[in-house]
Amino acid sequence: MESGVELRLNVNDDRSERVRYNCADFPMYTSKCSFASFSSFIFTAHWHDDVEFICVTNGEMNYNVNGHIVNLKKGDGIFVNSRQLHFGYSMSSSDCEYICILFHPMLLCATPFIEKKYITSVITNTDFEYFLFSDKDEEGRRLTQYLTDVHFTKQSRSYYLNIQSLFYSIWAVLYDQLPEEETHKHENSHLSALKNMAGYIQKNYTEKITLDDIALSGNVCKSSCCAVFRKYVNKTPVEYLTDYRISKAVALLEETEMTVTEIAMAVGFGGSSYFTEIFTRKYGSSPTKFRNHIRK
Repeated sequence: MESGVELRLNVNDDRSERVRYNCADFPMYTSKCSFASFSSFIFTAHWHDDVEFICVTNGEMNYNVNGHIVNLKKGDGIFVNSRQLHFGYSMSSSDCEYICILFHPMLLCATPFIEKKYITSVITNTDFEYFLFSDKDEEGRRLTQYLTDVHFTKQSRSYYLNIQSLFYSIWAVLYDQLPEEETHKHENSHLSALKNMAGYIQKNYTEKITLDDIALSGNVCKSSCCAVFRKYVNKTPVEYLTDYRISKAVALLEETEMTVTEIAMAVGFGGSSYFTEIFTRKYGSSPTKFRNHIRK
């Protein structure tokens, strides 16, 4: 994903995100991104089997992992472990540029011994949901340099071997940060419900969805549904649904020749007028003007 193009979510049967890798045969995704491409300067809360790294290169952002909020400034970074609910946003609606890198842990499972001792022990550690680092300390500088090298390494005959080597170096730094004793805590039931409800929205956004439908997918009452969304993603369920539909509409505006009315219907809005009203409120321009600007 290049700067100015928003990551689109595809959903697996368990409602986790199916990451669109740069190369289908090598489960890695790397991109230079910008908040300016996201409506309301926030991207959709999601989770996936892949581990994720963010390195801020300019500006700042807040990052939410399972309801824990951290502030990242230029030179800061975060590792998000496998299957953690996460998203970034700007409270001041100011831009933030960052490198985003994801890869599937199976890339590192060279032998059963390596997998069990070094890979599984990290991705299943309930005390290691995320790890903050900064270029102001030694470990952070090493991680930042390795991740920068991953993103900027030029394609060559040995490209994927070089990337694989960098991922092992990155993992060695992370492994040394593991808590020595794990508490084996269980996932919060509200967080599990939220994953189910967000996944339900992502799978069914093209259809008519009610608050009752969303609550039922998480096996909670409507009031609990609203409270969980507000606590973890700072939105109502309806706001989350609307923002997700808008993100899908942006993709169609950029990538297809569908009319505004066709796009509105395709992403679950009842008609083009309401879609245009919501879109304009979020992006500051109509869908048609947005499309023309992107294509210029």
